[in-house]
Amino acid sequence: MIDSQIETLRKHLSNQYVGVFNEQQIDRHIHDYIGTQIAEQQLSEVLASGKSQHLLDIGCGYGSFVLTARNRGIDAIGIDTAPFEIEFARARLRSERPLDNPDEIYIEGSGLELPFQSGQFDVVTLWNVLEHIPDERHLIQEVSRVLRDDGRVYIVCPNYAAFRTEAHYHIFWPSLLPRKAASIYLKLRGRNPAFFEYSIFYRTNWGVLRVLFANGFHPYDMNLPKLVNTNLIQNLNISGWLCLLKKMHLIIFMELFLQTMLYNPLKQSIVLFARKQR
Repeated sequence: MIDSQIETLRKHLSNQYVGVFNEQQIDRHIHDYIGTQIAEQQLSEVLASGKSQHLLDIGCGYGSFVLTARNRGIDAIGIDTAPFEIEFARARLRSERPLDNPDEIYIEGSGLELPFQSGQFDVVTLWNVLEHIPDERHLIQEVSRVLRDDGRVYIVCPNYAAFRTEAHYHIFWPSLLPRKAASIYLKLRGRNPAFFEYSIFYRTNWGVLRVLFANGFHPYDMNLPKLVNTNLIQNLNISGWLCLLKKMHLIIFMELFLQTMLYNPLKQSIVLFARKQR
């Protein structure tokens, strides 16, 4: 990316997140969502658990994940409601992959009304998106529609049933703090509550699981495929211990542990993938 594009992005973020991000957090946001390190990690999670020829990234933002996937030979498409983000992603694609058609790859539109045929995708990703959608049930219904049978959806979002640092304001957040009280709390902490009021909707681990089950999905812990292929684990100590458990035929206990933790109502973040049942 050229300096002028980054500076334009920085000004946009300063306006979008006034009273939410400070300058240091804006820098971190640019590093995380323009850089490809997180996108590469996310893609490795997707590739670990099955076929991924056709992929849809809902809430694609500045396009890093779609771009990373296309560079790995995956037919990836992104959709987002934000015009600035879509134009930024298209400009980026023109620069880095001039043979691709940016208007067909980055689409301005809503995940609640996906402009795609039923059963078109192997994979749909929702990276830190679900907490920004007012009607998560409708969204998951649309995800189910565009996925083929046995297709997979990947979800990462904050669990607001947990006592944790709020993912956007970066301050301590009491569990399921009532929304009116939350706005007052933000003002008392010197923050602008407007972003919370129009753009953040509480999601809980059990709530997301209920919606997935209701729409014919079977959820799994994101780390489960790594128990089968320990080469995907970057930490050599953890990889070594898992290899030892395999040799001792004890890996099943780790699988049971991960699937049990999937249902932990107080986990900090909702991190899972789910298969659409046939």
